[in-house]
Amino acid sequence: MTAFCTELCLEASNEVTLCKIELMHLHMSIN
Repeated sequence: MTAFCTELCLEASNEVTLCKIELMHLHMSIN
């Protein structure tokens, strides 16, 4: 069960990181 939860957490943090990277790219293209 813990491994499953950890996997979900990792996936969620990866998605958050991807969103942040996309936001950074957006800011760079605006500037």
